[in-house]
Amino acid sequence: MKTFIWDLDGTLLDSYKTIVDGLYDTYKEYGIELNKEEIHEHVITYSVSSFINKMTGVTGISFDEMKK
Repeated sequence: MKTFIWDLDGTLLDSYKTIVDGLYDTYKEYGIELNKEEIHEHVITYSVSSFINKMTGVTGISFDEMKK
């Protein structure tokens, strides 16, 4: 059995700007202004899912709604 460790984002391509822009724009559609640098820091340090979970507690918008 062969095992592969794959780190696509930040290694082969950098999609963080697209991810941050997407989160920023999505929350803006709900009338919530965020700081892109804070989004970026959280996503890199933890994960996108962690950021959405954190924001669920702040905004009351469900995780599932934001993932759509």
